Amino acid sequence: MVETTFVVRLYGFNAQNLKSKKDDKVSTFFKASFDKTFKTFSSEVQSHTPNPQWITEAKFCYQTKFADKLTHKFFEVEIFEKRLLSEELLGTVKVDLHNLATGPKVHNYPIEKADSINGRFFFKVEMTQTTLAELRIRKVKLNSFTNDNSHLLYGVTCSDSSNLAKSLSAKGNDPVWEDLNIFRFDTTLESLIKQEVVIQIKQQNGTHLGACYINIKDILSLEKSKEYTIEQSFTKDSQPVCSASITFYFENLPNFAQMVGGESNERGLFDCEKLFPGVYEPSKPIKMSKEEKTENIVTTNPTLSNENAAVIEQGLRTMSLGSELETSRTERSISLFDEPTPRIEDQALHLPVPRLQLNTIE
Repeated sequence: MVETTFVVRLYGFNAQNLKSKKDDKVSTFFKASFDKTFKTFSSEVQSHTPNPQWITEAKFCYQTKFADKLTHKFFEVEIFEKRLLSEELLGTVKVDLHNLATGPKVHNYPIEKADSINGRFFFKVEMTQTTLAELRIRKVKLNSFTNDNSHLLYGVTCSDSSNLAKSLSAKGNDPVWEDLNIFRFDTTLESLIKQEVVIQIKQQNGTHLGACYINIKDILSLEKSKEYTIEQSFTKDSQPVCSASITFYFENLPNFAQMVGGESNERGLFDCEKLFPGVYEPSKPIKMSKEEKTENIVTTNPTLSNENAAVIEQGLRTMSLGSELETSRTERSISLFDEPTPRIEDQALHLPVPRLQLNTIE
Protein backbone atom coordinates (compact mmCIF):
# COMPACT_ATOMS: atom_id res chain seq x y z
CA MET A 1 0.00 0.00 0.00
CA VAL A 2 1.36 3.40 -1.00
CA GLU A 3 2.08 5.86 1.79
CA THR A 4 0.76 9.40 1.65
CA THR A 5 3.12 12.07 2.97
CA PHE A 6 2.19 15.41 4.49
CA VAL A 7 4.40 18.19 5.78
CA VAL A 8 2.68 19.64 8.84
CA ARG A 9 3.13 22.89 10.71
CA LEU A 10 0.92 23.76 13.70
CA TYR A 11 1.22 27.27 15.13
CA GLY A 12 -0.61 30.44 16.19
CA PHE A 13 -2.12 28.85 19.30
CA ASN A 14 -4.21 31.11 21.51
CA ALA A 15 -7.41 31.07 23.53
CA GLN A 16 -10.06 33.49 24.75
CA ASN A 17 -12.18 33.77 27.87
CA LEU A 18 -10.70 30.88 29.83
CA LYS A 19 -12.19 30.57 33.30
CA SER A 20 -10.90 29.02 36.49
CA LYS A 21 -12.97 28.02 39.51
CA LYS A 22 -10.57 29.93 41.76
CA ASP A 23 -9.13 32.85 39.80
CA ASP A 24 -10.07 34.83 36.68
CA LYS A 25 -6.38 35.41 35.99
CA VAL A 26 -5.73 31.80 35.16
CA SER A 27 -2.31 30.34 34.23
CA THR A 28 -2.63 27.81 31.44
CA PHE A 29 -0.83 25.47 29.05
CA PHE A 30 -1.96 22.81 26.59
CA LYS A 31 -1.05 19.28 25.60
CA ALA A 32 -1.57 18.25 21.97
CA SER A 33 -1.64 14.93 20.15
CA PHE A 34 -1.68 14.36 16.38
CA ASP A 35 -3.13 10.97 15.39
CA LYS A 36 -2.89 9.73 18.99
CA THR A 37 0.79 9.12 19.70
CA PHE A 38 2.17 9.87 16.23
CA LYS A 39 3.15 13.35 17.37
CA THR A 40 2.65 14.79 20.85
CA PHE A 41 3.83 18.10 22.28
CA SER A 42 3.08 20.59 25.03
CA SER A 43 3.12 24.36 25.26
CA GLU A 44 4.76 26.70 27.71
CA VAL A 45 2.71 28.12 30.58
CA GLN A 46 1.08 31.51 30.03
CA SER A 47 0.51 33.11 33.40
CA HIS A 48 -2.33 35.18 34.85
CA THR A 49 -4.43 35.77 31.74
CA PRO A 50 -7.78 34.44 30.48
CA ASN A 51 -6.58 35.09 26.91
CA PRO A 52 -3.28 33.20 26.58
CA GLN A 53 -1.12 33.42 23.47
CA TRP A 54 1.29 30.50 23.23
CA ILE A 55 4.44 30.69 21.10
CA THR A 56 4.75 26.91 20.80
CA GLU A 57 4.68 25.43 17.31
CA ALA A 58 5.31 21.98 15.85
CA LYS A 59 6.78 20.95 12.49
CA PHE A 60 7.02 17.37 11.27
CA CYS A 61 6.39 14.98 8.39
CA TYR A 62 3.36 12.72 8.66
CA GLN A 63 3.16 9.51 6.63
CA THR A 64 0.21 7.15 6.57
CA LYS A 65 -0.98 4.20 4.49
CA PHE A 66 -4.56 5.09 5.35
CA ALA A 67 -5.13 8.55 3.88
CA ASP A 68 -8.72 7.52 3.12
CA LYS A 69 -9.37 7.22 6.86
CA LEU A 70 -8.22 10.65 7.97
CA THR A 71 -11.75 11.48 9.12
CA HIS A 72 -11.20 8.89 11.87
CA LYS A 73 -7.85 10.35 12.97
CA PHE A 74 -7.67 13.50 15.08
CA PHE A 75 -5.65 16.45 16.28
CA GLU A 76 -6.64 16.82 19.93
CA VAL A 77 -5.75 19.62 22.35
CA GLU A 78 -6.28 19.58 26.12
CA ILE A 79 -6.09 22.93 27.90
CA PHE A 80 -4.98 22.85 31.54
CA GLU A 81 -4.85 25.29 34.41
CA LYS A 82 -1.42 25.25 36.04
CA ARG A 83 -1.52 25.48 39.81
CA LEU A 84 1.29 25.45 42.33
CA LEU A 85 1.18 21.71 43.02
CA SER A 86 -1.34 20.43 40.49
CA GLU A 87 -3.08 20.98 37.17
CA GLU A 88 -6.74 20.91 36.19
CA LEU A 89 -8.29 20.19 32.81
CA LEU A 90 -10.26 23.21 31.56
CA GLY A 91 -11.49 21.58 28.35
CA THR A 92 -10.59 19.99 25.04
CA VAL A 93 -10.68 20.67 21.29
CA LYS A 94 -10.74 17.88 18.71
CA VAL A 95 -10.49 18.19 14.89
CA ASP A 96 -10.21 15.35 12.37
CA LEU A 97 -7.12 15.25 10.16
CA HIS A 98 -9.11 15.20 6.91
CA ASN A 99 -10.53 18.59 7.82
CA LEU A 100 -7.03 19.88 8.56
CA ALA A 101 -5.65 18.64 5.22
CA THR A 102 -8.55 19.92 3.11
CA GLY A 103 -10.00 22.90 5.00
CA PRO A 104 -8.72 26.42 5.71
CA LYS A 105 -5.51 27.06 7.63
CA VAL A 106 -7.31 29.05 10.35
CA HIS A 107 -9.30 27.13 12.99
CA ASN A 108 -11.57 28.47 15.73
CA TYR A 109 -13.37 26.07 18.10
CA PRO A 110 -15.09 26.09 21.50
CA ILE A 111 -13.20 24.56 24.41
CA GLU A 112 -15.55 21.88 25.72
CA LYS A 113 -15.70 20.13 29.06
CA ALA A 114 -18.66 17.86 29.74
CA ASP A 115 -21.72 19.89 28.70
CA SER A 116 -20.17 23.32 29.13
CA ILE A 117 -17.98 25.64 27.07
CA ASN A 118 -14.94 27.29 28.62
CA GLY A 119 -13.81 29.86 26.07
CA ARG A 120 -12.54 29.38 22.53
CA PHE A 121 -9.33 27.98 21.07
CA PHE A 122 -7.60 29.25 17.94
CA PHE A 123 -4.77 27.77 15.90
CA LYS A 124 -3.36 27.61 12.39
CA VAL A 125 -2.20 24.59 10.44
CA GLU A 126 -0.30 24.01 7.22
CA MET A 127 -0.87 20.36 6.29
CA THR A 128 0.43 19.89 2.77
CA GLN A 129 0.63 16.68 0.78
CA THR A 130 3.90 16.08 -1.07
CA THR A 131 4.37 13.60 -3.91
CA LEU A 132 6.96 12.66 -6.50
CA ALA A 133 4.73 13.88 -9.31
CA GLU A 134 5.60 13.05 -12.92
CA LEU A 135 5.07 15.02 -16.12
CA ARG A 136 5.90 13.49 -19.49
CA ILE A 137 5.64 15.17 -22.87
CA ARG A 138 4.42 12.21 -24.90
CA LYS A 139 4.21 13.88 -28.28
CA VAL A 140 4.92 17.18 -30.02
CA LYS A 141 3.69 17.54 -33.62
CA LEU A 142 4.40 20.79 -35.45
CA ASN A 143 1.87 21.81 -38.09
CA SER A 144 2.74 23.78 -41.23
CA PHE A 145 6.41 23.79 -40.31
CA THR A 146 9.37 22.89 -42.52
CA ASN A 147 13.00 22.64 -41.47
CA ASP A 148 15.72 20.33 -42.65
CA ASN A 149 17.21 19.59 -39.26
CA SER A 150 15.62 20.87 -36.04
CA HIS A 151 15.34 19.72 -32.46
CA LEU A 152 13.51 20.74 -29.30
CA LEU A 153 14.77 22.18 -26.04
CA TYR A 154 12.21 21.75 -23.31
CA GLY A 155 11.84 21.99 -19.56
CA VAL A 156 9.72 23.27 -16.70
CA THR A 157 10.00 26.87 -15.48
CA CYS A 158 13.45 27.20 -16.99
CA SER A 159 14.64 30.33 -18.74
CA ASP A 160 18.30 29.29 -19.05
CA SER A 161 18.68 27.11 -22.13
CA SER A 162 21.58 25.26 -20.48
CA ASN A 163 19.04 23.75 -18.07
CA LEU A 164 16.71 22.47 -20.79
CA ALA A 165 16.56 18.88 -21.99
CA LYS A 166 17.32 18.29 -25.65
CA SER A 167 15.40 16.08 -28.06
CA LEU A 168 16.69 14.17 -31.05
CA SER A 169 16.64 15.96 -34.38
CA ALA A 170 13.68 15.66 -36.72
CA LYS A 171 13.61 16.38 -40.43
CA GLY A 172 11.02 17.19 -43.06
CA ASN A 173 7.60 18.79 -43.04
CA ASP A 174 5.48 18.78 -39.87
CA PRO A 175 8.08 17.03 -37.68
CA VAL A 176 7.00 14.84 -34.75
CA TRP A 177 8.79 14.05 -31.49
CA GLU A 178 7.49 11.30 -29.20
CA ASP A 179 8.15 10.04 -25.64
CA LEU A 180 10.31 12.89 -24.46
CA ASN A 181 11.90 13.04 -21.02
CA ILE A 182 9.98 12.51 -17.79
CA PHE A 183 10.09 15.40 -15.32
CA ARG A 184 9.74 14.39 -11.67
CA PHE A 185 8.71 16.83 -8.96
CA ASP A 186 9.08 16.48 -5.20
CA THR A 187 6.31 18.99 -4.86
CA THR A 188 2.95 20.06 -3.52
CA LEU A 189 -0.07 20.85 -5.65
CA GLU A 190 0.28 24.54 -4.75
CA SER A 191 3.86 24.56 -6.07
CA LEU A 192 3.11 22.43 -9.12
CA ILE A 193 0.37 24.66 -10.53
CA LYS A 194 2.75 27.64 -10.43
CA GLN A 195 5.16 25.96 -12.84
CA GLU A 196 5.42 26.56 -16.58
CA VAL A 197 6.44 24.25 -19.43
CA VAL A 198 8.71 25.81 -22.05
CA ILE A 199 9.39 24.22 -25.43
CA GLN A 200 11.82 25.78 -27.92
CA ILE A 201 12.54 24.86 -31.54
CA LYS A 202 16.19 25.08 -32.50
CA GLN A 203 18.29 24.43 -35.57
CA GLN A 204 21.36 22.26 -35.12
CA ASN A 205 23.54 25.37 -35.29
CA GLY A 206 21.61 26.85 -32.35
CA THR A 207 19.42 29.29 -34.29
CA HIS A 208 16.20 29.96 -32.39
CA LEU A 209 13.13 29.19 -34.53
CA GLY A 210 10.29 29.63 -32.06
CA ALA A 211 8.98 28.83 -28.58
CA CYS A 212 5.82 28.22 -26.59
CA TYR A 213 5.14 28.64 -22.88
CA ILE A 214 2.39 26.66 -21.17
CA ASN A 215 1.15 27.12 -17.61
CA ILE A 216 0.76 23.74 -15.93
CA LYS A 217 -2.32 25.10 -14.18
CA ASP A 218 -3.98 25.48 -17.60
CA ILE A 219 -3.36 21.90 -18.74
CA LEU A 220 -3.70 19.99 -15.47
CA SER A 221 -6.88 18.25 -14.36
CA LEU A 222 -7.43 16.12 -11.25
CA GLU A 223 -10.90 15.14 -12.42
CA LYS A 224 -10.31 13.80 -15.93
CA SER A 225 -7.88 11.55 -17.76
CA LYS A 226 -4.19 11.76 -16.90
CA GLU A 227 -3.33 12.36 -20.56
CA TYR A 228 -4.17 15.62 -22.32
CA THR A 229 -3.63 16.93 -25.84
CA ILE A 230 -3.68 20.66 -26.48
CA GLU A 231 -3.25 22.90 -29.50
CA GLN A 232 -0.58 25.49 -28.95
CA SER A 233 1.08 28.21 -31.03
CA PHE A 234 4.83 28.69 -31.31
CA THR A 235 6.01 32.27 -31.71
CA LYS A 236 9.21 34.18 -32.38
CA ASP A 237 9.50 37.88 -31.61
CA SER A 238 5.77 37.87 -30.83
CA GLN A 239 4.99 36.61 -34.33
CA PRO A 240 3.34 33.20 -34.94
CA VAL A 241 5.67 30.55 -36.38
CA CYS A 242 3.44 27.47 -36.45
CA SER A 243 0.83 25.60 -34.49
CA ALA A 244 1.44 22.36 -32.64
CA SER A 245 -0.40 19.44 -31.07
CA ILE A 246 1.22 18.59 -27.73
CA THR A 247 0.28 15.59 -25.57
CA PHE A 248 1.11 15.59 -21.86
CA TYR A 249 0.84 12.78 -19.34
CA PHE A 250 0.69 13.28 -15.54
CA GLU A 251 1.20 10.69 -12.83
CA ASN A 252 1.16 10.61 -9.01
CA LEU A 253 -0.36 14.04 -8.52
CA PRO A 254 -1.25 15.42 -5.06
CA ASN A 255 -4.97 15.21 -4.30
CA PHE A 256 -4.97 16.95 -0.92
CA ALA A 257 -4.78 20.73 -0.74
CA GLN A 258 -6.01 23.19 1.86
CA MET A 259 -8.63 25.80 1.12
CA VAL A 260 -7.54 29.33 0.24
CA GLY A 261 -8.50 31.89 2.88
CA GLY A 262 -11.35 31.63 5.33
CA GLU A 263 -11.82 29.82 8.60
CA SER A 264 -13.07 26.51 9.99
CA ASN A 265 -15.14 26.22 13.15
CA GLU A 266 -17.65 23.83 14.73
CA ARG A 267 -20.36 24.81 12.22
CA GLY A 268 -18.36 24.46 9.02
CA LEU A 269 -16.17 26.41 6.60
CA PHE A 270 -16.50 30.10 5.88
CA ASP A 271 -15.21 32.55 3.28
CA CYS A 272 -12.84 30.06 1.61
CA GLU A 273 -12.42 28.44 -1.79
CA LYS A 274 -10.70 25.44 -3.36
CA LEU A 275 -7.09 25.79 -4.41
CA PHE A 276 -7.75 23.74 -7.56
CA PRO A 277 -10.71 21.81 -9.04
CA GLY A 278 -10.79 18.12 -8.19
CA VAL A 279 -8.94 18.19 -4.85
CA TYR A 280 -10.46 16.24 -1.97
CA GLU A 281 -13.13 18.17 -0.12
CA PRO A 282 -13.63 18.55 3.64
CA SER A 283 -16.10 16.09 5.12
CA LYS A 284 -18.64 18.81 6.01
CA PRO A 285 -18.09 21.80 3.71
CA ILE A 286 -20.68 24.24 5.11
CA LYS A 287 -20.15 27.68 3.63
CA MET A 288 -21.76 30.87 4.84
CA SER A 289 -21.10 34.57 4.63
CA LYS A 290 -19.42 36.48 7.45
CA GLU A 291 -22.78 38.06 8.34
CA GLU A 292 -24.43 34.64 8.79
CA LYS A 293 -21.59 33.05 10.71
CA THR A 294 -22.14 34.38 14.24
CA GLU A 295 -25.93 34.21 14.03
CA ASN A 296 -26.01 30.59 12.89
CA ILE A 297 -23.60 29.24 15.48
CA VAL A 298 -25.33 30.99 18.38
CA THR A 299 -29.01 30.74 17.42
CA THR A 300 -28.96 27.14 16.20
CA ASN A 301 -27.72 25.95 19.61
CA PRO A 302 -30.74 26.42 21.93
CA THR A 303 -29.08 24.37 24.71
CA LEU A 304 -26.37 26.97 25.18
CA SER A 305 -26.59 29.19 28.21
CA ASN A 306 -26.53 32.95 27.64
CA GLU A 307 -23.01 33.01 29.03
CA ASN A 308 -21.77 30.30 26.67
CA ALA A 309 -23.52 31.90 23.71
CA ALA A 310 -21.78 35.18 24.50
CA VAL A 311 -18.44 33.41 24.58
CA ILE A 312 -19.08 31.87 21.16
CA GLU A 313 -20.26 35.13 19.66
CA GLN A 314 -17.25 37.04 20.94
CA GLY A 315 -14.90 34.33 19.74
CA LEU A 316 -16.33 34.27 16.24
CA ARG A 317 -16.29 38.01 15.85
CA THR A 318 -12.58 38.08 16.49
CA MET A 319 -12.12 35.93 13.34
CA SER A 320 -9.01 34.11 14.51
CA LEU A 321 -7.25 36.30 17.01
CA GLY A 322 -4.05 34.39 16.34
CA SER A 323 -3.59 35.84 12.87
CA GLU A 324 -3.95 39.40 14.15
CA LEU A 325 -1.51 38.92 17.01
CA GLU A 326 1.04 36.93 15.08
CA THR A 327 3.00 39.87 13.74
CA SER A 328 3.68 41.11 17.28
CA ARG A 329 5.00 37.77 18.49
CA THR A 330 8.37 36.12 18.22
CA GLU A 331 7.12 33.46 15.83
CA ARG A 332 7.23 34.16 12.14
CA SER A 333 4.62 32.96 9.68
CA ILE A 334 6.78 31.32 7.03
CA SER A 335 5.83 29.21 4.08
CA LEU A 336 6.77 25.55 4.34
CA PHE A 337 7.94 25.63 0.76
CA ASP A 338 10.12 28.24 -0.81
CA GLU A 339 9.28 29.02 -4.39
CA PRO A 340 10.95 26.10 -6.18
CA THR A 341 13.88 26.62 -8.51
CA PRO A 342 13.72 23.65 -10.88
CA ARG A 343 16.75 22.13 -12.54
CA ILE A 344 17.18 19.14 -14.79
CA GLU A 345 19.63 16.38 -13.96
CA ASP A 346 19.77 13.09 -15.81
CA GLN A 347 16.36 13.60 -17.39
CA ALA A 348 14.63 14.37 -14.09
CA LEU A 349 13.53 17.56 -12.38
CA HIS A 350 13.55 17.83 -8.60
CA LEU A 351 11.84 20.56 -6.62
CA PRO A 352 13.26 20.67 -3.07
CA VAL A 353 11.07 19.98 -0.05
CA PRO A 354 12.08 20.80 3.52
CA ARG A 355 14.04 18.31 5.61
CA LEU A 356 11.92 17.81 8.70
CA GLN A 357 11.48 15.15 11.36
CA LEU A 358 10.12 12.02 9.68
CA ASN A 359 7.70 9.81 11.56
CA THR A 360 6.06 6.80 9.93
CA ILE A 361 2.74 5.24 10.85
CA GLU A 362 1.58 1.85 9.65
